[in-house]
Formats: sequence, structure tokens, C-alpha cells
Amino acid sequence: MMQKLEDITDRRGRSIGCILFREDMIMAIRPNGESRECGYRAAAVYWLKEKDAGRDPDLNADKPDVVDYAVLAVTLIFIGFYIYLWLRG
Repeated sequence: MMQKLEDITDRRGRSIGCILFREDMIMAIRPNGESRECGYRAAAVYWLKEKDAGRDPDLNADKPDVVDYAVLAVTLIFIGFYIYLWLRG
């Protein structure tokens, strides 16, 4: 069984983790011991960089904000108004 370990560093040369290559899988491992099985090397590097930056790529970080709710409210008001006109006329 062949195994290979590749160190991944950030722009400052600081290690952000390593990638373990095995015959049947690729695993990204952070310095704190957290790990994730990845399908290919680029996904492992992406995961390590995102976790190092304090973001969790497994969660959807794009949460709706006030503008999204305002657009939704206006749209629902107009749809309700058009339904009212349709039923009335």
C-alpha cells in the first residue's frame, strides 16, 4: 500500500495542513487533527485554505440579508394585489 503526504502552506510559508494520498482516497488533514476525505487534490487544497481563513466551506455562508427580504415582501404584495384584482374583476 503506497501512501504519500504533501504539506500545504499559505502565502507566508506557514503550514495550514497536509494532504494524505492513498491508493483509494485523498484526505486533507489540518494541524488540529480535523480531517476530511476529498475526491481530488484541488478539493483538498480548497478545503484547507477555506478552513484556515476561518470560513467553513461545508456550510452555506451566503445568508439572506435585509434586501432579500424586502424584495420578497414587495413581490408578495404585488402578487397578492394582482390576485385581488383578478378575483374582483
